[in-house]
Amino acid sequence: MGKAVALVPTPVCPFCGKMGTVEIAVEKLTTFNRWRFNRNVPIQEVFPELSAEDREMIMTGIHPDCWEEAFSEEDTESTVSY
Repeated sequence: MGKAVALVPTPVCPFCGKMGTVEIAVEKLTTFNRWRFNRNVPIQEVFPELSAEDREMIMTGIHPDCWEEAFSEEDTESTVSY
């Protein structure tokens, strides 16, 4: 049997206007609550086990699909040449 997990709500996504949830281990709930109210430690140090996408959702609410749509380089033209 796997570890017990809790679903923590994320902020509202600024692109689609919807909230999300991220699964974290139950034993990390206290750590999560401390981090949420006092963000003096980088989230990647607090939750190294989470994906970058999950950490981004916890911090900003931005869903992976919304991030891709908003910041995709496919449909943007760059005037910078390398």
